[in-house]
Order: sequence, then C-alpha cells, then structure tokens
Amino acid sequence: MLEGMNFNEIESRAGLPLVSIVAPVLNEQDAIGDFIAEIDKGIVSAWDKQAGDHPPRFEIIFVDDGSDDDTNRVVSEFCRTDTRVKLIRLSRNFGKEAALSAGMKAASGDAVIPVSYTHLTLPTSDLV
Repeated sequence: MLEGMNFNEIESRAGLPLVSIVAPVLNEQDAIGDFIAEIDKGIVSAWDKQAGDHPPRFEIIFVDDGSDDDTNRVVSEFCRTDTRVKLIRLSRNFGKEAALSAGMKAASGDAVIPVSYTHLTLPTSDLV
C-alpha cells in the first residue's frame, strides 16, 4: 500500500487528521483491490510533501449493499491485512443513499468523502 510505510508507522501518526472514504458497493468483487490501490496512489500523489512529513491518515469504509457475488469475501480479506479497510454489510439491497448513510455514521474521520458505485472504476485523479 503506501510505499515504504508499515502499519505501525501509520498508526503512530494518531495526531494527524483522519480522512474517511465511504464507498457503497454492490457486486463489485473485481473492482475492490484496484480501488484500494488507486486510493493509495492518489493520496500519495496529491500529498504536498512540503506540508508535512507524512501523507494523511485514511480509512476506507466499504458498505456492501446486499451483493450476491464475492464482494463481502474480498473486502473481508482486505480487512484482515489492512487496518484502514472497514466493512459494513447490509442484510439486503437498501440503495445507495441508505448505504452511504450507514457508512457516514460509522466513519471516524475528521473529514468524510463519499464515493458512489460508479467511482470505483474511475481513475482516482477524478476523486483526489
């Protein structure tokens, strides 16, 4: 993920602001890994190194809006290896607005960035 950094370094930056990225997902199993990698890349490339020693802390909250593919399993695997990735699984498809609301309520960041389904496949330059 963030090149040259380990999770202990990330956690030790607790005084820095936390950005929460909330991404409702529905049948997005194939896009999850690329999305996480693009967020990492986008944050590092947008980070102004003159502004501080470290890029901002962030979490990605995926809200599974009733997927019937392996989205839940894929996100769960990332949750086990990356403490910045979180998962909320809704019992059925409630719609994007309800999924966003659930994710925003669970967010612990100083700032929250909501991302819609279609943004999972867009280049992060459109997001950052």
